[in-house]
Amino acid sequence: MLKRYIIILIILILIVIFAVQNVEKVAIKLWMFDVNASLSLIIILTFFIGALVTLLPAFQEIRYRKKKISTLENALKSAKQKSSSKESFSGEPNDKQS
Repeated sequence: MLKRYIIILIILILIVIFAVQNVEKVAIKLWMFDVNASLSLIIILTFFIGALVTLLPAFQEIRYRKKKISTLENALKSAKQKSSSKESFSGEPNDKQS
């Protein structure tokens, strides 16, 4: 866990260094919009938008897998309950004893 925080801290320090070194204003023209902003701000925003667009399908896959796991866990519980009810009905466990 500590390793993860150290990596995040290093990345944040690199982002701050990048932002400080790239403070020039640039003009962005997109269709009818004209924006003047810092180069570092534009690059960082573009990076985060790209990361978000990339991660959206991953979130859908995670949600699908959690739902599938939940369904399988419920099926397993149901099978265990059926198995235990059969054992108690017959009066003997299904395992053979020597």
